[in-house]
Amino acid sequence: GGVGFGVYNRTNNITSDLGATDTNNWIGTTTINAVAFDSNNSLIYLGGNNGLFGVYNRTDGIASNLSGTDTGNWIGTNTIRALTFDSTNNLVYLGGDPGIFGVYNRTDGITSDLRATDTGNWIGSNIASALTFDSTNNLVYLGVQSGRFGVYNRTDGITSNLTGTYAGNFIGTNDINALSFDSSNNLIYLGGGAAIFGFYRL
Repeated sequence: GGVGFGVYNRTNNITSDLGATDTNNWIGTTTINAVAFDSNNSLIYLGGNNGLFGVYNRTDGIASNLSGTDTGNWIGTNTIRALTFDSTNNLVYLGGDPGIFGVYNRTDGITSDLRATDTGNWIGSNIASALTFDSTNNLVYLGVQSGRFGVYNRTDGITSNLTGTYAGNFIGTNDINALSFDSSNNLIYLGGGAAIFGFYRL
């Protein structure tokens, strides 16, 4: 089995190795960069180097390979660096490099390419290193290399550039590496290079 995949149980205070759960050793020693919990179906999605994408099912204890679900092999061996689960529409969004952005639909088993949705090609070949799902407004926010920040609206199919929203340009060209949605206050928190920490108010 692979390395670097496990689970922490708060009840018994033990972190267990799940590296042997990947049937046919499809993870191997590949680096896992992102995990996301599917609260609707009690699944864990994994993304990593060399196009690694899969799902762990706690019920049967198997981590299955989903790398072949990208129609036309548009991900290929590119790196997946971010995942987020859309609990409203039962979808998993993927971000990575160069400019990787897409969505996996568990219903039809297809991972679709969303790279053409960024009006003006503002993502380009930059790394999409952070994603978060806004469950209140049904949106997906993206943190991208070189200080780029945006939002994908599934309704109109457009990924809009929000980079110009920085007060005093405090992010500049620093990479945004982490995002989190605050559903109580309708805020997106951002973290990144050069000690960047801030929020976007919807």
